[in-house]
This record gives sequence, structure tokens and C-alpha cells, in this order.
Amino acid sequence: MECVKSNSAIAKYGQHTSTAMVTTKLEKTQDYVNELSKYSYDQAIKTIRRDTALNAGRAIQTNYNETIFWPIILKCAALIDPATLPPAKGPIDGFSMAEKAATRRFMEDIGHSLGPENQRQYRTFWKNIYEMREAGAHKILLYRSKEFDSFCRTYPKTAEISFVNKVLEWEKQYHPHIQQLETRILSLSTGDLKRVSYLNDPHVRGLLKVPETSWNSASNEWASLAEEETFKQCAAESVCADNLGIRHGDELVYEGGTDKSAFVTLLPKDNGSLFVSSIVPICEGDFLGIFAGIIRFSEEFSETHGISGPTRRLWLDYSQVTGVLNQMHVSEPGGNANVCLLWEAFCGNVETQSCISWQVSVKATKQTMPFDPIIRAAAQQEQFDLHMSPDNAQKGFLGNCINS
Repeated sequence: MECVKSNSAIAKYGQHTSTAMVTTKLEKTQDYVNELSKYSYDQAIKTIRRDTALNAGRAIQTNYNETIFWPIILKCAALIDPATLPPAKGPIDGFSMAEKAATRRFMEDIGHSLGPENQRQYRTFWKNIYEMREAGAHKILLYRSKEFDSFCRTYPKTAEISFVNKVLEWEKQYHPHIQQLETRILSLSTGDLKRVSYLNDPHVRGLLKVPETSWNSASNEWASLAEEETFKQCAAESVCADNLGIRHGDELVYEGGTDKSAFVTLLPKDNGSLFVSSIVPICEGDFLGIFAGIIRFSEEFSETHGISGPTRRLWLDYSQVTGVLNQMHVSEPGGNANVCLLWEAFCGNVETQSCISWQVSVKATKQTMPFDPIIRAAAQQEQFDLHMSPDNAQKGFLGNCINS
């Protein structure tokens, strides 16, 4: 999650090295803000984005700096005469008296609290993250969270798996997914609103033969202006207040909470097909993204590619457009599932139904652990049969055959 938040801020400005002002003089800070207030709107926005991105970069740099604190402490320990140190007391904890004294001096010099427990925890913490860095756990160290830091400080030394080996397991598992998040967020910032970048993931290419023009994980558009107008003009058709939706932000503005769409990914199975999963835990009610397809208002209905809407004749057709969540596993109608499809309406005026747009959201119905398959129940038996075909899976469950 730290990866998404940090890179979202950076992506709005881009990856740059800047000489923007950084000062500890408060009067200079005030002068800078006064100057900023005189900028034109466009100039001010560009500057604010730059400063926000640089602050995110500095936060990452500050965290990553801590990975080399321990060798600096060891340099200090090497300068201490052991004869000047008191004898060791208490149980052996793996640190020499010189290392303990050097840690205390280092903490004092950089302004840390010197409480005995604080010293003990930071000794362990700085040594652990240094050893992690030396062992190659770089991605996890770049995006450390407070929860991870707490885990580092309190990991039991008597654990069956050493701390470094435990983190290296995570690094091996999450490294490619963190890289994908970085790439995905950068792509979004450069205009990839439909999330076409998913098709370029190395493990997706070759397993999914879908043209970019048929991929849209961002929105559900009307099939035609005529059907949209017909829907608006049908007085008998109304939008229930229960269907009114609240738009989620995109991956660039992830703030935590129930929007887990940034963490949904496509993973390969042993049989050469793909499944949809999340790289973070999912809770009941979480928003996972948009189920791709076009909005129809017609008596015509596809038993294989149709998702019925909240009113008669309103349905979603995913025979022409597909997306990330369309690739999820499907159970038989009424079968086991951990998500549902929810129709949400967005309009300027509910009574007049002006500017109505629909979104078919994928919402979690139960807690799901990372890397477990995301599963929905098929709307019809014909739809379940469609999703059982490996050939249909390779073409993203689109209605027409696609040449490789």
C-alpha cells in the first residue's frame, strides 16, 4: 500500500531530480509560500505537484537511509576502548557492549529518545534492515510501513525461520508485484485509463489474446446513444436510490479504506491459463474495480455474455469489451463466490434522470486472502459453460474469435 501511495504522488509530477528549495529556515518557508500564492493557476498546480512528488521521494529516501545506520554504528563501536565500558549484564542478546554504547551515542547524535527499551528496539531494527538490504530485499525496504517496522523490532530471535530469511521469502514473492504496481501507476499517469498495461505484463502476454481496443477496465459505456436516450425517456423505468453509487478514485489517489482496485492482478495457473487475485487481503465490502462491458437497453439479451441490470431491458454485454476482472473464475449460478457484481447509477438529477451513467462494480462478499482466486457466480448456465472453455479464456471471453 505504501508503494501505491508514494508512486501515486510521484507519478503526477514524474520521475525527476530537482533543485527545488529545501530549507530549515522558517522565514524562507514563509517567503516561498507567499511567492507561490502569486503564481497563475497552471503554474501553481505544477509547483504543488512537484513539491508533493518531491516530498514523497524524500520520505522514501529518509526511510531507505536507515538501512545503512547499522554499519555507521559499527564504525563508532570500533572507536570505543572496551576497557572504558562496564561489564555486560543480563541475558546475552547478540550485541557487544561497544555496539550498545555506539547505538546510544548514535541515537543521541541524531535526536532519538534514549530510553532503554527504545535503544534495545532500534539496535535490533537497524541491524535487521541492514542485513535485509545486504541480502537483497530492496523493494520491501523502499516501501516500509509502520506495521512492518514494528514487526522488524519485535521479531523473535528464537523463531524457526530467521528474520532475514522470512523477509527474503516476502521479497521473492512480492518483488514482481511491486514492480507491476510501479509500472501500472506510471502508465495511469500518462493516460492509460483503461488499464491496457495489464496486457503487457510478462506472464500475461501469450496467455491472453485480446486487442487493446477491446480492453476497458475503467468504465462501462453505453452501447449506443439511441439506447441511452430510450432509457432516459422511459418514464416507467426509474433509478432506485439503492442503486446510486459513489465513485471511487483511480489508482493514482489510493487513500486506503475499501478501494482495493489497485491491488487486483492477473496471475498464471499451472495449466497455462490466468486467474484474478489480489496481492493484499480483501475484506467484505471492498471495491475491486469495474466489470468490463457495454451498457445495453434492449429486449435483446445474451445468455452467455449478459449481466441483468436492476430494471427490465437494462443489461451489461461483455461480448465486445473485456477487462481485468472479467478474467476471474466463475462458479455455476448460485455457486460459491467471494464477490458479486453491483450495478451503480451516477446522475446529476435522480428525478429527471439527467446525465445517467451506469457502472458495474465488483464488490467483495467475504474476506479473501492474498493470492486466493477471486470468484463470481455465473448469471446463467450458458455463461458458466462459456467460462469453462480454455479457448474462450485465451480470448478474454469476448464474443468473436480473435486471431493470435
